Order: sequence, then C-alpha cells, then structure tokens
Amino acid sequence: MNIANRLNQNKKHALTRIVYSLILKAMRKSDVAARWDTASFAFLLSHTPIEKARVAQRTICMYIK
Repeated sequence: MNIANRLNQNKKHALTRIVYSLILKAMRKSDVAARWDTASFAFLLSHTPIEKARVAQRTICMYIK
C-alpha cells in the first residue's frame, strides 16, 4: 500500500523530504541517492559489493520504519 496516495500534495512533499533525510543519514558521503519516481528512490553505492549494499538497504529500511 502506498501511503502517499492518501496525502495531499504538501504532505507528500514533506514525507518525501523526511524519507530522503533518513536515507542520507544511512549513506556515506560518496554514495548518491535520487528520486526514481513518486514513491521510489535509487542509490549508487560506488565501490560497494552486493553484500554491503544489502546491509545498507536494510539499514535504510530500518530508519524509515
């Protein structure tokens, strides 16, 4: 379920900013985060093996929950 579907435009923007700040908190300065679409983000974790990328993914999900 996409919680953003139930929010007005201002609240969607506020939620996006909160989620983005939580993502940045979990990432290194060398990593890149970008909006993919309305409810998704994409990450570029340079020089990171897949196992470490999965750890980052879990950490980001933990912060958001």
